[in-house]
Amino acid sequence: MGKVLVPVASTYYRLRHGKVPGDALGECDYKNKIITIDSSVRDYSPWSHTFWHEWFHGTFYENGYEHMADNEALIEASAQALMRMFSDPQGRILIRDMLKHLETP
Repeated sequence: MGKVLVPVASTYYRLRHGKVPGDALGECDYKNKIITIDSSVRDYSPWSHTFWHEWFHGTFYENGYEHMADNEALIEASAQALMRMFSDPQGRILIRDMLKHLETP
């Protein structure tokens, strides 16, 4: 498989599937612009949740909120909110057909 680049704020991070130190499921390396998801994570739901968690780390950092980028509670809450939107049937419908569902005055 070739290099996979993920848009993170105004830059790109390389996405890897490999060993992450310790018991973490993912890692966001700001300096080298790499998001790594541990190779033990194979199922869709935990993989996508871990991806979005790490993506939020990078997004906060790249947008100049370095002081918030390592706030695990904030990052986890953001990832959970996004996963809720994507996993809820109403959320998926809204995303798929967003313009159809907008209210107009």
